Amino acid sequence: MKNNTLYKSLIRGVGYGILPVFFLFSCGSNTETFSEKPYFDIKSYISKQADSLKKQESVWSKKVVTEGRTEEKTFTAEDAEWNTELALFLEADLNKKAYQGKFEIDSSEMQKSKTVRYRSSQTKVKEFDIRYFNEDRSWPGISCKISKENLFYQSEFELISEPFQYYSYKGFQKIKGWGKPKEFQITWEKSSR
Repeated sequence: MKNNTLYKSLIRGVGYGILPVFFLFSCGSNTETFSEKPYFDIKSYISKQADSLKKQESVWSKKVVTEGRTEEKTFTAEDAEWNTELALFLEADLNKKAYQGKFEIDSSEMQKSKTVRYRSSQTKVKEFDIRYFNEDRSWPGISCKISKENLFYQSEFELISEPFQYYSYKGFQKIKGWGKPKEFQITWEKSSR
């Protein structure tokens, strides 16, 4: 019951600040196999991972930390609503019309790995890295930084995806002129059991 209360507090207390930011962002798996969009297609990447995770017989732990309080829960992959759990990652959509042509793209290859980096000072998605670690270049890991500032608030978020093993979404939001930033972190980690 205590854990449920913390989650509700996160949604209620932080939700008034953080959750609306998710909807205000106007900004993808493997660029070679997930779509033919100009940039990495995070929507297809998350959707296909969610579908694959749902079919796994694995145990996961989810931890939500906000305002110094922690809520943890354990669940099976097939019981989770992965599209909902990982929806926060859709904030990093590089293919928004307003973002076209605004990223500098750099890539590097070393033996079996490849890294593609997107950088922009003109979009909310400031950094987006894709790391391919296997030879077939499927299911890359990603990391991304998103920041936004306007007259009312400032926010910054960092996303990490190590497919089928670990996902993290952390950041802060500060309502200007209203105390300290509200920090939070949500992690999903596959259990070793």
